[in-house]
Amino acid sequence: MTGRDLSDREAQQFGWEVVRQLFVLLRIARLHGANNEAWGPALTKVQWAVNESEGINLRALDGAFYVSDVRLKVDRENYAAQEGLLKAYQSHGVGAVEIDVAFDPAHLKALLTAWGSSKPPTPEQGLELLSGSLGEYQLIRLSKAMQRTAAVEKDARNVSKAIYIRTLNAVEDVMESVKINQAFPLKRAKRVMQRLVDNLLGDPVNLLGLTNLRCYDEYTYHHSVNVCVLSLSVGRRLGLPRPMLANLGIASLFHDLGKSRVPVEVLNKAGEFDEAEWDMIRRHPVYGVKTIVQLKGADELASRVVTGSFEHHMNFDHSGYPKLPRPRTLSLYGRVISMCDCYDAMTSARVYNRTPATPERALKLMLGKSGKAFDSVLMKVFVNTVGIFPVGTLLLLDSGEIGVVFQASEDPTQGDRPYVRMITDVKGRELSQPVDISLTETTAGGRFARNITRILDPKEVSLDVAEFFL
Repeated sequence: MTGRDLSDREAQQFGWEVVRQLFVLLRIARLHGANNEAWGPALTKVQWAVNESEGINLRALDGAFYVSDVRLKVDRENYAAQEGLLKAYQSHGVGAVEIDVAFDPAHLKALLTAWGSSKPPTPEQGLELLSGSLGEYQLIRLSKAMQRTAAVEKDARNVSKAIYIRTLNAVEDVMESVKINQAFPLKRAKRVMQRLVDNLLGDPVNLLGLTNLRCYDEYTYHHSVNVCVLSLSVGRRLGLPRPMLANLGIASLFHDLGKSRVPVEVLNKAGEFDEAEWDMIRRHPVYGVKTIVQLKGADELASRVVTGSFEHHMNFDHSGYPKLPRPRTLSLYGRVISMCDCYDAMTSARVYNRTPATPERALKLMLGKSGKAFDSVLMKVFVNTVGIFPVGTLLLLDSGEIGVVFQASEDPTQGDRPYVRMITDVKGRELSQPVDISLTETTAGGRFARNITRILDPKEVSLDVAEFFL
């Protein structure tokens, strides 16, 4: 195997150096070709990282890079390089680039020149072209992108579903304990959160898809878990380290804990709230904080976790509630939870909102409040997380097929071409087994194989999109 056993810190350091420099070199190849003085410094930096790690294998999986089985944690500095290089991997069907010590920089230059200047009709042909550019040289190797088998995909879905249900049960236990003034099992909730974070880091697609599960009778519990999954997905996109993700997860999971102190008849009221009832609703963030700080073991929760749940209705411009004596900068957790709470609430059926908004409609309404109710920078991250056509959006394609979006495009410049789970054929007949495709796929002539005709309301075709994520 290429390379030595790297610590997490070393994998991050050397891995990101290679990602950044390969991205730079591909841009040089694309814009300037092989004859440019900028090749030298970037190639030298790649050589340093490869030598220090005693060989490196940079592989892509589920929208992230891995080195020595360590997932590279993206941050603001490295975000553009990651997204650009992932796009390059995808366009040429590359799953991994493996570079041994003592490689010849001239061969890497030849590879990247071919990579940066070619636009293959298919990823398979792209990989064949790049492999040919290396000739017989074996100290630089390419591997094809990994494809999940149906059995592996089904197993991954089952694992995600089991974790979702455990988290749902944990929320229900906590809410019911608070209602009868019993201490709730905080330790259990923390254990569940660790599993949720682990699963999301390894397989974000399936968990995000499960946020389409709706249960009218258990809205509060499903809403809490969905907001948690969405918040963790945004946190993952931001590159938050695992401890911060766990804290964000706890804060988002219990963001509505204060509603357990609001009378059920008020929460389930079908008509308009009167002023007294609105006052109770607006105080649920305060009730939640009071409940958390009185818990045994709550001292382990950082103050920012409590703050996150307290702020989720304040709005970025402080136009929400609770009102503060003087405005202050809202915490990162509060700003993230606020977006995710609003999105899931808008797309869910509730007592006073029997007709939920479609994911695409909800996103448009939220974008209209960017910079006001929501942090405009985080709103962009949220859009990149759920996609311009969010997970769960039902699409009619120009081929006549119908599919449901299950993953946003990894390429931010092609956000309008997500991954789609096909559920009918060109004649509208339901498929016995859904087929996953990317709308970035092209024909031999270089045209997109499928295009979106319009967004469908699931009620139009009597479909429950949630069943396609189970």
